[in-house]
Amino acid sequence: MPLVKTSKCMELMPPPGAVGCFSVYSSECIEAVISAAELECRPAIVSMDQNVIKDTQLDEMAREAFHMARASSVPISVHLNHAESLEGIKVGLDLGFSSVMFDGSNLDFDENIRQTCEARIMAHAYGSEIEGEYGMLCITNEDLEKINQFLRKTMVDYLAFSADKSMTMQKQKQSLLTFKQLVKESGVPLVLHGASNIDQILLKKFQVSGVRKINVHSEILKAMKDYQYEINMSCHKVSQAIYKSEIKKIIKQVVQNKIKQFLLD
Repeated sequence: MPLVKTSKCMELMPPPGAVGCFSVYSSECIEAVISAAELECRPAIVSMDQNVIKDTQLDEMAREAFHMARASSVPISVHLNHAESLEGIKVGLDLGFSSVMFDGSNLDFDENIRQTCEARIMAHAYGSEIEGEYGMLCITNEDLEKINQFLRKTMVDYLAFSADKSMTMQKQKQSLLTFKQLVKESGVPLVLHGASNIDQILLKKFQVSGVRKINVHSEILKAMKDYQYEINMSCHKVSQAIYKSEIKKIIKQVVQNKIKQFLLD
């Protein structure tokens, strides 16, 4: 039996502005994200990367996340991120995720459309939302017809693009102009992966132009790795209880900072 579903992602996406989608890897991560959202009185999305988390662990984490999300004082959605197969989408839907992402960005264009369509049919049959991924953020006006074709054929609820460190400021500005046109033509909410690679002033403009969901992944992993490095360098033993407590504090601070950053003045 699927779990009782929490808020859907689309319900949390403010127009204009974006909601933070935070990757989690443990109970401590889930608690930290929800606690930070409650302190900021803002909605948030708890995201589980299926290409990182094994199905058995995913089951346990999903149950914990749904339980904590239902008890939260702010709207929380629990999202399955980066499912790279239709079987993976089915696993997430059976668990009760209210939104799932099919990541076909490594497939060729037509195959990405075909499999994303199947994922959308499956997700909508479960009453869940579907996020598709087109690919890298560096898009120009020449790409618009191809992207609109992807949207027309897949009918996804929202569409993701990824940014990487190689993007120049000029390419970011060019992508911003294309985003504005894309949203004007399609009306589909857009998602940014790798947003830490985008200039912060431009990131605000991306939100105004139609980005409604921003994924936060690398910052959380870096904070966890930095703390582990600090422990290793100190040569002091840290109890499991203290370790978990500190991890929660560290991640909560990262999430709070991001939630504030995503607010539009």
